[in-house]
Parts: sequence; C-alpha cells; structure tokens
Amino acid sequence: MRAAAALALAAHPSAAAAGPLARALSDADNLVAVLAVNALVKIGEACVPLLIEAYEQAPARGRIQIMRALAELRDHRGIKLMMGAMSEESAALHYWAREGLEKLGLNMVYLRPD
Repeated sequence: MRAAAALALAAHPSAAAAGPLARALSDADNLVAVLAVNALVKIGEACVPLLIEAYEQAPARGRIQIMRALAELRDHRGIKLMMGAMSEESAALHYWAREGLEKLGLNMVYLRPD
C-alpha cells in the first residue's frame, strides 16, 4: 500500500506530501523509498530544504535515497551536502553525490598553473 501511495504521488505530485515522502526515503521496503524519491523529484525544488534537513538524522539507507533525490533535483543548495558525502565510506553515497555534482557542472578539476 505504501508503494502504491508513493507511485500515485509521483503521478500526481503535491507539495503537501513532501514531509511523508521524505520520511518514506528510509522505508524498509526499498521499492517504497525509490518511488518516494521519484515523487519528490516530481514535486521539485521546494523539497530541497526538507531533504537537506532530513539528511543528518536519516539512517544510511535514507541518506542514499536523499542523495539520489538531490542529484536528480539539480539544485545548488545541495552542493555542500554532496561534497560532504564524497568523504563518506558508502559507495552508493559517492555515486549519487558524484552524479549530482556532474549534473550541476561541478565535476571539473581545477589546477593552478605554476
């Protein structure tokens, strides 16, 4: 039922559902979490502050889904979180942080000429 609700919210996004969807990112059922990310992305950039706030208290599974949502949303407010995630030990966090930074055009390496 939770998966069906998240799927319905992805088809008919509503900013009023952002809070419950953000909590669903840590759901034990990965399908629910993935569908919640899809719904949050459809809601759009209004979800970014909520996702950033939820990141620190989220379990590892939820943090990965939050990072995926931020990567898909392509919002500059998530850059600091993405940069911080690059120092985490989770390969999944690294992947989504790198994806997000690339989508924002921040994957370049800058060298100072000597």
